[in-house]
Amino acid sequence: MPFKVQEVIDSGSTTNPTLFSGTYDLDGYLVDLTGATGNQFNTAYYDVQAISDPQGNAFDIHTGDTLINLNTTIMELIPEYGRGYLGQKTIHQSGNSLAGIGQTIRSGTVELDSVTLDLDIENGLGAELQAMISSFSSLNENTGNSVNLVAPGLLNRFINMNRATETGQLSDPVRPTHALIHLDNSNSNLVQLIENLPDRLMYDIDFSLNPLGNVSGSNDFLYRDHLVNTHLRVNVPLRFALNQVVLVDTQEIATSDLLNLDPVGVSTFTLLVDNGFPFDLDLQLFLINESGSITDSLLVPSQIAMANVDVNFRVLSSVRTKIPIPVDGLRKQHLLEARKMAIKAKFTSPSYPSLVQMYADYHLDLKLIADGIYSIR
Repeated sequence: MPFKVQEVIDSGSTTNPTLFSGTYDLDGYLVDLTGATGNQFNTAYYDVQAISDPQGNAFDIHTGDTLINLNTTIMELIPEYGRGYLGQKTIHQSGNSLAGIGQTIRSGTVELDSVTLDLDIENGLGAELQAMISSFSSLNENTGNSVNLVAPGLLNRFINMNRATETGQLSDPVRPTHALIHLDNSNSNLVQLIENLPDRLMYDIDFSLNPLGNVSGSNDFLYRDHLVNTHLRVNVPLRFALNQVVLVDTQEIATSDLLNLDPVGVSTFTLLVDNGFPFDLDLQLFLINESGSITDSLLVPSQIAMANVDVNFRVLSSVRTKIPIPVDGLRKQHLLEARKMAIKAKFTSPSYPSLVQMYADYHLDLKLIADGIYSIR
C-alpha cells in the first residue's frame, strides 16, 4: 500500500501564511529515492493534491502566486537494503584491538622462534573497494613501549577488492569477497612486534569506495548486515626463550560456604605443586579483599622445582614441591574477607637464550590441603 497522508490545514494569506508540520513513521515501507523517472539519486518523489474547502470563501488566484510551499526531510534513515550508485568516498578508520598479552605477562624478556599474522579484509558491499594500511603497531601499556610494523609488501600499498555478489537467498543474500594478507618472519618484523608483549595492536587504514567511479552502471548494492569486516589472527608457535618473565592472573574465590570457623585454631595449609614444565617457578599468592586491596601474601617467593628433563629439555616426568603456609588468627580473618586471589609467577627458561619447545602434555597442578585443630565443646 502506498504511503498516504490527509491533513486539514487552516486558511492563511500571502502576508500571513498558515504553517503546518508533521512527523510520520515510514517503518516497514520501501522508500524509492530514484525520482519520478527512476534514473536519479537521493530524490524522493511524491504527489500532492490540494483541495480547497467547497463550503469556504471564494478567493482569487493570480499568476505567480504560491499556494503551497512544501518541504520534506527524511530523518533517522537506517537502510536495510540499498541499490544504485553508492558514490566515491574515502573512509579513514583508526583504532586498536585488544591483544591481552601485556595484561598477563607483566615484565621480562621473551625470545620467539617465529610468528605469523593473517589479515582477512571482507568486502560485503556491492561495490569495488580499495584499502591502504598506513600504520600498524603494538603497544605495551606497562612499559609504554611501541613497536611499528615494518612490512614493505603491506603498508602504504593499495589492496584492491572486487565487489560482493548477491545470491538471491533471503537467509544468506551476499557472497563477499576477501583480501588475504599473510605476514611472517620473511616479509616483516612481526617477531619484534609481538616480543613487545602488547596490550593493544594499533592501526590506521583508509577505505576508498568505487575508486574507478560508476563502473556498475548504478547497480551497486548494500545490505545493512553485510558491510566491511576485518579479521586478524596471530599464531605464535610454542617454541621460545624466557628471561625473568612475570605472569599475573586473578581468580575469584568463595568463602561463603565456610559457615563457622571460630572453633578452628592455628592451622597449616600445604600447597602441593606438581610442575610438568621445564623451568623453575617463583610463586606468590596474594589475598584481595572486596575493596581491591591486598591483605596478605600467602607465600614468600617460593621456588617450584622444574620437571625432570632430558638433554633437549623435553619433560620426562613432573616434580612435586610442598610449601607449608601457616595460618594464624589474623590470616584466617584475611581468608574469610578475601574475594579474589592474585597469582604471580616468575620464571626463566633453561639455557636462556636457547629456544625451548613446549608440548601439549605439559601441565602445572596445584592442590591446597589443610592440617589443623578443631575444638569441639
